[in-house]
Amino acid sequence: MKENLYLSIVCGIGAAYAYFHRLKKHTKATEKAKFPSIIGKITKSRVLTKEDTTQNDNGSTDTSITYVPQVIYHYELNGNIFENDRIAILDQQTFSNKDKADKYISQFPEGNNLKVYYNPSNPKESFIDNSISKNKIDGGTWMLIILLMAGAIYFLFDKN
Repeated sequence: MKENLYLSIVCGIGAAYAYFHRLKKHTKATEKAKFPSIIGKITKSRVLTKEDTTQNDNGSTDTSITYVPQVIYHYELNGNIFENDRIAILDQQTFSNKDKADKYISQFPEGNNLKVYYNPSNPKESFIDNSISKNKIDGGTWMLIILLMAGAIYFLFDKN
C-alpha cells in the first residue's frame, strides 16, 4: 500500500515536471523569437536521411527512417563571419515522409539570401525560423501528462 502511494507521488511529480519543463521551453523560445536579425546567405541546402535500428526483445530488428532538413548558412556581423545550420528556435524539424521534407527544404535554395536571427550576447548562436507554436504545451507533452496523472490516480486508489 505504501509503495502505491510512493508510485502515485512519483507519477504526479513527473507530470508536474513535464508541464513546467515545456512551459519553460516555450518561454525561452518566445524570448529568442525577439532576437535581432541580419541578412545571411545559404551555402548548402539538403535533406539528410537518418536511419535508426533497434533490436526487439524477440531478436528481430526494426529500422525507422526520418528525413532531416539541413540548411547551412553564413552571416557577417561586426566584421566576423559566422556559419550555422540551425533552422528552428528550439526543436530540429524532422519528417517521416521524404516528399514533405523535400517540400520544406525547397524554401531554402542554395545561394539565396535569408534573414538570420542571432543572439546579441553570443552571435554564434543563430537560427532562421523564428516562428513558435501558439500552443504552450504540445500534444505529445499533454499525452505524457495525462498518462502520468492517470498512473498517479490509479496507484493512489489501487487497493492491492
